Parts: sequence; C-alpha cells; structure tokens
Amino acid sequence: MSGISLTDIETYGENGYDMYRVPGMVVLSNDDILLYYEARAAASDQRRLLLRRSCNKGKSFGEPSVLKKGKDGVMVHNPLMISGTGKEVYFFWNEDYKRLYFQKSENYGESWLPQVELTSVVKGWRKDWPLTLFAVAPGHGLQMKNGTLVLPLWLSCGINAHNPACFASLYSEDHGDTWKRSNLVLSNDDVLDPTEGEVAELSDGSLLATLRHGAPETRLRAFVRGTPEHWGNAYLDPSLPDPICAGSILSLPDQTLLFSNCAWKDEAYLLQYRAGGTLHWSKNARQNLTLRRSMDNGKTWSKGIQLSKQGGYSDLGCSVDGDFLYCFFERGWIGGDCIYNKHLTFAQIKREVF
Repeated sequence: MSGISLTDIETYGENGYDMYRVPGMVVLSNDDILLYYEARAAASDQRRLLLRRSCNKGKSFGEPSVLKKGKDGVMVHNPLMISGTGKEVYFFWNEDYKRLYFQKSENYGESWLPQVELTSVVKGWRKDWPLTLFAVAPGHGLQMKNGTLVLPLWLSCGINAHNPACFASLYSEDHGDTWKRSNLVLSNDDVLDPTEGEVAELSDGSLLATLRHGAPETRLRAFVRGTPEHWGNAYLDPSLPDPICAGSILSLPDQTLLFSNCAWKDEAYLLQYRAGGTLHWSKNARQNLTLRRSMDNGKTWSKGIQLSKQGGYSDLGCSVDGDFLYCFFERGWIGGDCIYNKHLTFAQIKREVF
C-alpha cells in the first residue's frame, strides 16, 4: 500500500536464534526509535533481550545490541520501556516469571544506571491475590503528562502463566525512585483472566488499557478505564474481534488513539467450543493484524487498515511531530501455526494514509 513501508528486523533461524518474539518499541523525545524484543535459542532454552535503534524515523536501524542475557539457567523475558519527556528512558524486564527489575538511562538509552529490583513491590499484591507468577506486559509503558510513570503487568496464581490471572499496574510519581500498586483488575462475567495489557492516556487525563483475556465463549477485545491508582471493571468492545493475543494502544499528539490487534474472531474455535470441544484456539487464530483510530477516547473505532494477514503481537509508536506512525509486530507463521512467527517486522506509515 502506498505510504506504508515494511522492514523485516529479524527472521527466525538467522543470527544464531531460532525465534524472535515479544516486540516492543518507544519513540524518544529526540525522535530516535528503540526496538526491543526477545531472541530465543531452542536448543539451550537461552533467551537474550536485544535492542535496535533508528535515528532517521525508521528508514534504517543499527545492528542489535544485547540488553540482557540469561545466565546460570535463569531466563530473562518480557522487555518493556517507557520514554521520558527528556533524555530519560526506563527499561524493565523479568526473570523466570518471579522477579522484576528496571534500569534508567539519562542519555536516550546510550548507557544505563545500575539495575533496581522491584520484586518486593509486586509481592505486596499477595495480600489481595495469591500470585505465584507475574510478568511485565508486552509493548511499552507510559509517562503521563503530569510525569507519572505507569507500568502494566499481569499476575497469575496458577502454574499456567495466563490462567488464572489478573491485570494490574505499578506507578511512580517521582521518576522511578519509588513505586506504588494499583488495585487488581479481576475476571468478571464477560472478561476471564485479563492479562497482557497496554495503557494510553486519554484527553481528560484518565487512562485506557487494552487487555488480552481468555473468555472461552467470545473472541472480542477487552478494555478497562481508570487512573494510576484505581482501575474499573474490564469490559468487552463488541465492535473489535480479537483472538487470544497481545495488542497495543497509543495516544497520538492530536489526542486521538491508535490501536493494533489481530482482528479475527476465530470462528473455527467458537464452533468447536459450542459443540463441546476443548481446543484453546485455532492454529490460524492470530490473523488480520489491523490498525484503527478512535476520535472519541476509545468509545468507537475506525474500520482500520490491515498490515498483515498472518500476524501476532504488536506495538505502536509515533514520530514526535506526528507525521509518521509506527508498528512493530510479529509477521508470518512457521508451519502454519500462529504461535510461532517467522519475522519481527517494522512498519513506517505516513500519517496521511491513515
């Protein structure tokens, strides 16, 4: 499509790794783009967290650098960043779904201050939820206009990471020196096990998060509205089909919203579920990766544009001047199975296209 350029950042089996997953992105105040993601080697179960930078609005990216690598059998995973309003960048990651760390950069991510562990803060939720596993959500976090940092997470009280689970967030009002916990967003009659979420600030200063969830009788996107301190009840948007997959949401400079997800209702799954089947999702569930806009704080959404038939996780960004929109996403399937992606792909989209 004219005005949209796609660049494959990584491809499975290349550069020593079997797969690249969990794409995330931030656009810094100097307009640099940072892409970060997991690199996985199946033979050793080794994971590294990699970073690539663009200094020309996504026309090209530098070689990957290693942000973190697992050692002594420890798995590193779920990288997430928050871009500050100045030179600050905040980088978060997990170890073995049981520990949470972050580092701060004061020079656009060129170097990082010593790491800080936040695990004890997360464990404070145990008085309300018997968590056993937890992780940072895929994608990016948020710095609000008032300076508050918002970090989305999901918590599980089972042995399966996404079930049973709930959504929550940490927030900091002092540039990451101290962190506080929000309330928990629990399952309800419509939304089951809300987990991977991403947060945007609305025009009135409130927050909107879009959520992955696992309600077996529906394949619709879930959302929740709130503030850093308190989230409301999760709800479904009947206009947005969605398989079980992470999506992304972003507030643009003109205060409209941008949303990406695999817009597919997985009718094959729904048919077998209604017939008493036990399939969790179809192999082709994560299709029709689509971008949409909202002009009314997420109450309604445009029809949108499709970036890829075979999709997966995605994250969104925007140039400082608003002239370009960006999407960093999983594209193509290995062996016809949507859980195993072939590429991590970067899309640069001229604003007038959308």
